[in-house]
Amino acid sequence: MDANEPCSTQLKAQKDESEVPVQCDCLPPAAAAATAATAVGAADLTSMTRVNGWNKDEKMRRFYYVKFPSYEDRNLKAKIDEAKRQIKKLNEARGPIAESLMFEKMDQERLRWQLQCLKPWRYARDELGELRQCLSKLRCSPSSEWRKQIRRSSHRLIHGSKSLREERQILRELRQLESRNERTGVENDEEKEWIQRRFGSMEDIQLRIEVIPFIG
Repeated sequence: MDANEPCSTQLKAQKDESEVPVQCDCLPPAAAAATAATAVGAADLTSMTRVNGWNKDEKMRRFYYVKFPSYEDRNLKAKIDEAKRQIKKLNEARGPIAESLMFEKMDQERLRWQLQCLKPWRYARDELGELRQCLSKLRCSPSSEWRKQIRRSSHRLIHGSKSLREERQILRELRQLESRNERTGVENDEEKEWIQRRFGSMEDIQLRIEVIPFIG
């Protein structure tokens, strides 16, 4: 065997070294470093498989995983920070508004409760007004007013020195007053009966009015 001829071991070593990928200048530094590390790992794996008794003619496929740094947009990050500050500012401004709305709602509930408590007073006021009106109708009868006017007109006709024309005018007034007295008397009697059926006599109405003296 010639001394200058390389042995089989040297040939295998050269072959193994030729299979190791060379770093490419076209890749970024981070990608080149990752590629070199992956290639070294693949070469080690090839030597290990040969030691473990694999066939030397069997070829292995190498896979390279290149990692690139994540792309960071500084403007986008600034926008996100600005949005967070705006959200925080709005949340801080919402606190007093929500508190004022809560107090307004409490005031509304309080006023509604007061109105509910005043309902009996309103009913009592309406009842008192109706009782007073009925009592005044029972005390002051329209027919009595008509009778007073009739008596005054009759007295003028009898004791006054009037002409014939004036006496005829007084007679017409008397007839009109008498007809009105009859109509109002009938209407007044019906109204009195209705009031007495509903509220009772004048004494009963007066007693019911005295029960609620706190309403003016």
